[in-house]
Amino acid sequence: SGVVIEQDEFADIIEDQAVKELMDDLDIGIFDPAGLFDTLDPEGNGMVTLRSMVKSIMKLRGEPQKNDIIASWVSLRALHNKFDALLVVVNKLQAQVEQPPPTR
Repeated sequence: SGVVIEQDEFADIIEDQAVKELMDDLDIGIFDPAGLFDTLDPEGNGMVTLRSMVKSIMKLRGEPQKNDIIASWVSLRALHNKFDALLVVVNKLQAQVEQPPPTR
């Protein structure tokens, strides 16, 4: 499975001057270490493997390309559609709960 890095370890690592210089050489700005960790930990389990972290960091290099922006837009659109569907279900359930019981 490989080396696993937890969020607190990541924060310590990212503050190291040699790591900061390496990230700068890779053209990856570290403005928000916690936000960067969240990006590297999409499952939100508080840990990343070293292998997945390296792969993700390599994808973050440089300026965003048009295909990166389009992929983000498509993902956001899909999430929006799922949220809309969830909202419909919640509204139906709420209407059912708020209906008075049938009289006999």
